[in-house]
Amino acid sequence: MGWTLDLRPIRNPWADHALLTGGRALYVAQAFEEKCRSLLRFGHLTKGAEADPIASLEDLIARLPADQLLGGTLTSLASLLPAAHKHGETLTAARGARNYIAHESLHFDLHSTSREGLMERMDALRQQVRVLAEGDNLISTWLFHVEERDEPAPTHLVESYPLMIDQWVFEPVRALVAAAEA
Repeated sequence: MGWTLDLRPIRNPWADHALLTGGRALYVAQAFEEKCRSLLRFGHLTKGAEADPIASLEDLIARLPADQLLGGTLTSLASLLPAAHKHGETLTAARGARNYIAHESLHFDLHSTSREGLMERMDALRQQVRVLAEGDNLISTWLFHVEERDEPAPTHLVESYPLMIDQWVFEPVRALVAAAEA
């Protein structure tokens, strides 16, 4: 049938849990993308101020290039920040994970009662969320250093962040995942 929802009842008892999990993953993916854009804007402002030290903030903001898609943003970050180039593999993998989460992660049949197909989706999503969390942690750490120049990054947060993301995203399907791992 051509409609996403039809007249049949949704029979998959885990559908709402999986959709909530996917929504949480998408939230992290969108936050990662926006943080990358923010970091790039800061980099452009810094370069602009260095090139024209008497320019007003309004002029520097007016000269900011238009936002790009995530791939272009990451390429531009790598050209502005030596650290971004050094961590290119992590950021490229996070970009791929973001794309998977946004475009592929929740393709499952709402009307099927099969847990196996849904578990495959959740397993694949978990792998991608972990990859995304690594890139998001990196970008978040850089943004922290931009915003709090004189403060050391909170190492307890940096070290635990990927696990925190994993636990928060997958909390809605924890029982399903535990049953599958048993």
